[in-house]
Amino acid sequence: MIKRITVGEWLKRYDNMTEDERLKLAERVGEWLKRQAPILVPKTGEPLARVQDVMQMSGAWSAEEQEAFMKGVKLMTSFARATDTWLPEAIYKKSVKRSVLHIIDVLTTFRPKLTTTPESVAPQKPVPSDAEKPSPEVEPKRRGRGRPPKEKLAKDENPSPSDNNLSQDTKKAAQNTKLLTTDLNTIVPRPKHIDQYIHLLPEDTQKRAAQYGALMNDLGTARTNMRLLLDDPQSTATERERWAKAAVKIDNRIAALRKELDDEWGRVVATGHVVLDDLGMAHLVDPETGKVADPKPKVTIPTDDKKGTTKPKRSHHKKAESEKTMTDEEKKKRISYLQKWLRDPRPEATPERKKQWGLNIKELIALGGRVTKSIVKAGEHYGVKMPKGI
Repeated sequence: MIKRITVGEWLKRYDNMTEDERLKLAERVGEWLKRQAPILVPKTGEPLARVQDVMQMSGAWSAEEQEAFMKGVKLMTSFARATDTWLPEAIYKKSVKRSVLHIIDVLTTFRPKLTTTPESVAPQKPVPSDAEKPSPEVEPKRRGRGRPPKEKLAKDENPSPSDNNLSQDTKKAAQNTKLLTTDLNTIVPRPKHIDQYIHLLPEDTQKRAAQYGALMNDLGTARTNMRLLLDDPQSTATERERWAKAAVKIDNRIAALRKELDDEWGRVVATGHVVLDDLGMAHLVDPETGKVADPKPKVTIPTDDKKGTTKPKRSHHKKAESEKTMTDEEKKKRISYLQKWLRDPRPEATPERKKQWGLNIKELIALGGRVTKSIVKAGEHYGVKMPKGI
């Protein structure tokens, strides 16, 4: 199995290395990209590589494949302060495809920088020889602690980069500098949350964006069910494949929606009339008056409090009705699935998860399933009030 790297195993920051150390690291990175990256790339094309994370899939990998991944992660630690390496945890939690390609991307990007001296590494001053050292007779007297002499302040031609005057001059110069090929007004970072800018996009895009939260919830559900079924020896290949394909299908819809949001945001910003306020909200400014002239939103993005207030109940009623027609074999499988689902403490304790947990524990009891200690412990983790009699 793949072992997660500890902070004590991290390599030295590449911009703190000597030239010799950087060249040796460049050699190691080049060797990894040449010999071990090709071992991992085929793993990104496997059916579940876009859905399951490294810790879930690496159990079926060969020792060579596991070692290649762990070496890639270790090499990447040298660049943790220079870019987002997804360390220390996320690299193991994202899908196999994203994690492997991210390691390759980071190492490919930073390998050329290892053969050049980073700007942060200052050249060391040469040590003067005995002949160059001042004699005791002419050596200047040492001053006591305190402010340096005024002559020193006046003659200092290399003030610190943190000097206030230098910072102000730098900012002023940056503000007065104009680009010849690009209008800076057309470059506005997209807000992180959809409801901060969705009102500026076309109506059709707004309608599709309104489903973003539901899609993310469905993706989490599909991945959770698929993971549970993979661990269930009584589950069938058809059930596992159905949830795996559902997760991939939803993931593709999310990717398409994100691309559409990027494209439409780019078109709006290209007008040069988009600004962001202090809260990160995007606004459209009237070019004639200079005042905010936002269009009225066509769609209301549902908040977490409004999501799924009735859907889980309807699904629960459907399950209750189907219980009447379940065979004994089907009931056993359903009980086994519910027990595995209920005792899994790994998913985040969101309001949706808490609500679904409460519905599933009721269904388990209705089917006559046994509530184990691990299920009770998981219920405490999600903050669910256990039904009476347990």
